[in-house]
Amino acid sequence: MDASRRRIVSYPAPSDLRRGKELALPTLLEGGFWLDNRGINEHVAFLTYTYEEYSRLPKAPSMDELMAHLLDKQPLVDFRVCGRRADYDDIVSELNALIRRNGW
Repeated sequence: MDASRRRIVSYPAPSDLRRGKELALPTLLEGGFWLDNRGINEHVAFLTYTYEEYSRLPKAPSMDELMAHLLDKQPLVDFRVCGRRADYDDIVSELNALIRRNGW
């Protein structure tokens, strides 16, 4: 969404939700945090589609369809940018250690 949360400015193609044959679902971390595996930012919104449902669409929905399927325009409680994936050897264990170390 844009900063005003009135319009959608970017969205994935249905095929973008898969890595090979697997869905690029978020990974649960300690403290209730989730590691995004798709490429979101602080302006993300949630739709009524599940990852599975959206990934099976034959093409991306129209803007009107996307707006009609908005579930939550501000779904994030907290958002942390922890660097690039390439900077980690074992991203899940290293992020969990960072969460513990910082008391998040």
